[in-house]
Amino acid sequence: MGVTTTRLLVEPNRSPDHPELFSSLTQPLDAAARDSIYQVYYLPHRRAVRAWIAARIAGEDRKNGRDAGGRVLHIGVHSFTDVLNGQVRSVDIGLLFDPTRRAESELCTAWRKGLQSTCDGRIRFNEPYLGTDDGLTTAIRMQLPDQAYAGVEVEIRQGLLTSEADQRAFGGLLARTLPR
Repeated sequence: MGVTTTRLLVEPNRSPDHPELFSSLTQPLDAAARDSIYQVYYLPHRRAVRAWIAARIAGEDRKNGRDAGGRVLHIGVHSFTDVLNGQVRSVDIGLLFDPTRRAESELCTAWRKGLQSTCDGRIRFNEPYLGTDDGLTTAIRMQLPDQAYAGVEVEIRQGLLTSEADQRAFGGLLARTLPR
């Protein structure tokens, strides 16, 4: 399940009341236009993600032969700018998670080891953002216990994703190194 709407329209990873929900390009629009963007692009994505998670926790993934519910691992993948406010960022891949949630901590520790054994990038925990900052995974954590939900965001430096081949390579790297 992926988002095909640019963050320059609306930021689906932000809470509805976040001051940066709309970008500098859409913030100046009138309230009716922003509400239309919110209704057409933001809400359907958030509802679909939450419904998908709820169905899996309830054990409704029978097409894959699984009837029992359990913990859902939700991974959001984003990119971040190499330079922010004149500062060059010192991270290539960030694994963002809530360190107080055991499942997320254990998964990210193992995932970082796998990534480090496969690539030379600077892989950091909770950089360039905190895993507990405003975001979709943080919002869902507030509603679901650790036993039912683990939410991890992967942030990749944009300079590493300059071509479609780079994007595919990183997708493969993340899939190969994700702990099972």
